[in-house]
Parts: sequence; structure tokens; C-alpha cells
Amino acid sequence: MKAVLCQSVFANVAHLHGGTGEGARKEASLDSHGWPQTGRNKALHEIRRGFALMICGDTHLSNVVQHGIDDWNDACYSICTPSIANFFPRCWVPLEPGVNHLPGKPYTGQFLDGLDNKITLWAVANPDDYGMDPAELHDKAPGYSIVRFDKKGRTITMESWQRYVDPREPGAAPYPDWPITISQMDNYGREAVECLPTLDIKGMNDPVVQIIDESDDGIVYTIRIKGMVFVKPKVFESGLYTIKVGELGTSNVKVVTGIQSISCDIDSTMIVEVGNVSINGKTNKSIAAFGKMRIEWQKLSRQVYLELPDDKNYLIDIIRVNGAVAISRKVKGPGIYLMSIPDLSTGLYMIKVYSSGNTIVRKILAVK
Repeated sequence: MKAVLCQSVFANVAHLHGGTGEGARKEASLDSHGWPQTGRNKALHEIRRGFALMICGDTHLSNVVQHGIDDWNDACYSICTPSIANFFPRCWVPLEPGVNHLPGKPYTGQFLDGLDNKITLWAVANPDDYGMDPAELHDKAPGYSIVRFDKKGRTITMESWQRYVDPREPGAAPYPDWPITISQMDNYGREAVECLPTLDIKGMNDPVVQIIDESDDGIVYTIRIKGMVFVKPKVFESGLYTIKVGELGTSNVKVVTGIQSISCDIDSTMIVEVGNVSINGKTNKSIAAFGKMRIEWQKLSRQVYLELPDDKNYLIDIIRVNGAVAISRKVKGPGIYLMSIPDLSTGLYMIKVYSSGNTIVRKILAVK
């Protein structure tokens, strides 16, 4: 689990600056990291690829925000801590209720801040009469934050506390809008366009999974998953993807290339063997963990599944019953490939696998 420490929030989360009266209203303050917007969006793009929470300060106003780049909630969450002593108070007082706000809390929800950044505000600790002396200190909402990372459950709990409260005392409670608990996965809130097959991982618990877009070799995201199954990894464009599974930066990594994205409504599972696994009574490193070649028709995803075991170049031909070549593709082993047949129709298809100019496999698949 990851966190990014930042001086200030990547948004203008305040309307009143230096006081609580309307004369202090300033919708667009450049005293924030919400500007310039181009740099803000580039940074958020990188942060969300690691599913990281942002922990910020400096704003003088504690808040929890989910950031948006192209749409609301498509990036990470952030928590801004209160000031220990706040002599320049700020307030979040929107003139209109937030879109999709929490029940009874019209100040929450989706907003465009004064710099036109897309933000969803979930919690704020405005200055108020908190009934604690000296009022000059405590009514300006000073305090501290506690962030709890549950590595087993992959959840993050955020809390902001009043300065005088000891969280160890019985009945102690944070500021009214807290605590807030999110999933680690919520830090990349972007909606999927398509998905990859569910990864059923053998030989390693809690591996790192990295998804790479083969159209530009760009890393889509990297995350250490919980357990040995990663259900329908989401992607944001239709296309071919490389999946790396294991401990990145070591030799204990399985690389699977040429995986075609599919509709998230389709249930498809791919076995990925990582680490030292036993195949045919022999122990192999992950690079050789495929065993023998496999060619199958996957009914649910309606794709040809090829598992190529050796470190060599292959040519794959998929031929229709009338002799026309539906697919002819060069690939590199070892690897797993899912191939979609264009203009698919039911019937028989011949799969031919060549290497070094020789035909090494012929197999007939029946598509129903």
C-alpha cells in the first residue's frame, strides 16, 4: 500500500480565507496545489497508477477529497490535516449543494473548485464554536490527523481530531465528518472500458501485478494484489496488454504478453504460474512454468487461448474451413496469448504454430 506526502491539497478546498464572513470569500486562490491545472493533472495521473493515498497539510482546513482528472472520482483520495494552531482560518462554504452529496450534508459531493478542478468533498472541519477554551485557538478547528493502513484488508481509514482530544480515551471521537474508510482500489476510481481475464495465480501469495498497454508500452497501473486471484483487471482502452506478475525488480516475475481485453461482462480466467512450481514432476522457475504447449477455445470470452512454453519466436496462423487465413501473427515465447478471430462464425478452424520455418503444431478447434 502506498501514500504520497504533499505540502498542500491538489485543489482549492476553501471559499473563505482569513475569516468567516462573506467579505473573506475568494473562490479561486492560487495558494494551493490545484494550480497550474496541467501539472496538477499530470501528477494525479502518476499517483493513481500506484493506487496511492495523498496525505497533505498547509491548507489550514482539514478535509477529505477524491480528485478527478477527466471526470469526477477518476483519481485518488487525499486527506488534509488540520493546523496544530490556526491563525489564518479557512472555510468550505459552497453557495450551491454538491452533486450526489451525502444525506443531510449539502456541503459534500461533487464540485468544480474555483480553479475548475473536479473534486468530490467527503469531509471538512470548518471553524465553529467548539466550546473549548481558549476559544481563539480551538474555534479555528486546530488538530491532527491519523491515517490507518490495514494491509491485510487493504483498507485505509482517515481521521481528523480536535487538538485537545486524546484518541485513547474512552468515548473519544474525531471531528464530526470522520472517520472515513476506503478501499485501496478506490484510489484509482476511473471506470473500466474493458477488462482482462481474471488472473488465477499459482506459486505466490500477494504478488505485484503490473498492467502494460502494448500500443505504447505505457504502464497502466501497478498494484500488490490481495491473495492469489485478481478479478477482471480493469483497462481503459480496448487492445492488447502485457501482464507482469511476481516480485518486480527480481528474476521471480512471470511476463504474459498479447492479452486481448474483453467486455467486463464476460467471465474468463487465465492461470499464471509464478515462482518455483512443479510441472510434470520437475521444479521450474517462472520463465519455464508453462510446461507444454496448450491451445484451447474459450467459450465465454470467445477467443483462442495459446500457451507457448519456450523462449523462441513463433508464427501463429488461424485458418478458416474454406482455407482463408483469419489471423497470421508473430509472437514471442514463453507467453500466454488470447486471440480474437475477426468476423467470427461457428465451424472448424485450423491452428498452425510455426517456429524457425517448421510446423510444430497443428490443431483443429470447433467453434460453437
